[in-house]
Amino acid sequence: MADPRRVEFVTRHFTDLQSIRWAPVPAIMILLSAARKPLPGRGNVWVLLLGLLIAIAPFYWWSNAAIRRRYGSVRASEEERRRMQRHPVILALLGGLALAIILAKFGALGSDAHTSDFWVPAAVLIAILTTILDTTNLPSRRIVWGIGLGALLGAGPVLIEVAQGAAVFALIGAVWLSVSIFDFLLLRRIFAEISAAQPAATGEAAESHG
Repeated sequence: MADPRRVEFVTRHFTDLQSIRWAPVPAIMILLSAARKPLPGRGNVWVLLLGLLIAIAPFYWWSNAAIRRRYGSVRASEEERRRMQRHPVILALLGGLALAIILAKFGALGSDAHTSDFWVPAAVLIAILTTILDTTNLPSRRIVWGIGLGALLGAGPVLIEVAQGAAVFALIGAVWLSVSIFDFLLLRRIFAEISAAQPAATGEAAESHG
């Protein structure tokens, strides 16, 4: 019989275990950084990112369809979607982000401060902490995501000082791609365990009935 805890885990986290669908984005981030060219201005960066998202849409569609054929689909309840949004740490980060954006709007943080300087890192931090703080996740997954967060917080400031934005871009892409691959391999492994347990349970039931 399949382990109920494994089934519950993969049901709760079925969607967020599939970030491999966005794998071309961090891969392109790494490749662009390896080109050793200075990043364009803020406006051009957004145009570039929009173009990349349009370019990777076919891969996203193909991988989404392939995962659905292989593993099926799970529809999360609205309560499940909002569960981690009410975590005290997440609420504190959102409050701090709102305060930083307000201060930046009024120029209290300097003339060079831009709102995206706060909400982009905050969005990354919240996304990672949501996985780390969620006790319904497997310990191995929380540890891997914690290592990723430690890499960003530890190496990020150093790379900003030494090599400017391109190296940080590559670091984010490497962490993103690494945890995406880990999550997908975890999804495959658990499904393999569940699939292997089902025939065994069926055989035991048939033997008992006989």
